[in-house]
Amino acid sequence: MSLPKPYYEEPGIIIYHGDCRDILPYLEPVDLVLTDPPYGAIGGSKAIGGSKAIEGSSFVEANSYDLSWDMKPISHNDLQILLDISKNQIIFGANYFWDFFKHTNSLIVWDKKCQNGWDDTYSDGEIAWTSYKKKLTIYRQLWVGALKSGDNGKRVHPTQKPEELMRWILGTYITEPFETVLDPYIGSGTTGRACKDMNKKFIGIEIEEKYCEIAVKRLRQQTLFGTIIPE
Repeated sequence: MSLPKPYYEEPGIIIYHGDCRDILPYLEPVDLVLTDPPYGAIGGSKAIGGSKAIEGSSFVEANSYDLSWDMKPISHNDLQILLDISKNQIIFGANYFWDFFKHTNSLIVWDKKCQNGWDDTYSDGEIAWTSYKKKLTIYRQLWVGALKSGDNGKRVHPTQKPEELMRWILGTYITEPFETVLDPYIGSGTTGRACKDMNKKFIGIEIEEKYCEIAVKRLRQQTLFGTIIPE
């Protein structure tokens, strides 16, 4: 097998449709892997934003998504490939992989409820492991159901993250111009959109073609930091 033809390409941006395990061996090393890999936490049982779909809102039933890709976590071997192909790494779901990652003070904690005592089945935040030599940092942005802030429109992927979060990460951790960011699990393309906004080169891989289509649509939109500009 050889490197497939890009699913989408524009200056500084490339998206491949396929299994990242088949594509990564053919890529050149990159400056940063910024990704949210599958870690078996959803498994087809959780509703995203609520237990019932409500027209015109961001509440979506869990069975609206094909969650088969998240039935089991990424393997340690595949995590090692991500480390080997990149100078630095920022990988979400760190609490599922403590037995793999080296000890570090440089964690990113995303507080997505921004208050105490919120009693539901969803976690209060997410943790990303980083290879950088920085202090532990907390980023706060409400991102729960209809109350989520940022990113116009409905959530289109069960693990979608806000563009503001990804732009903050890029602005905080990438200090050199023209660096290349790789996301081998792009989902709806949030990382790619943020890279385009921040003038970073981006390589993305996605196994589900429907999410490739969504990512391309987001990349083609003319935006000003998340606000869609009418054409």
